[in-house]
Amino acid sequence: MGKGADGWAPWGPAIVSTSIISDPQTLNIWTKMNGVAKQNDTTANTMIFGVKHLVSFFSMGTTLLPGDVIFTGTPSGVNLGKENPVWLTDGDVVEVGLENVGTCTNTIKYV
Repeated sequence: MGKGADGWAPWGPAIVSTSIISDPQTLNIWTKMNGVAKQNDTTANTMIFGVKHLVSFFSMGTTLLPGDVIFTGTPSGVNLGKENPVWLTDGDVVEVGLENVGTCTNTIKYV
């Protein structure tokens, strides 16, 4: 199941064309928690398989259509395995950004 539960995996703010992103393997990606950088890396450094390989692989068993989204994982800097991890709590603000695309900001709400 991974991170695929109902209500998980927010994304955005937009899907952009190749006229804006000519090479998806050279993008900076970052995560901030309450304004503090937690992750900052590039797709060139962190992806085990490149975008072209992933699209080719997944299209062998799944029909991919324009606008489909393939989630690829996370860059270095995750909490798991850190000596003193800081976990999200109610009211925390998480920002995830991708160069030339934008930033998705979410406030954590426990219900």
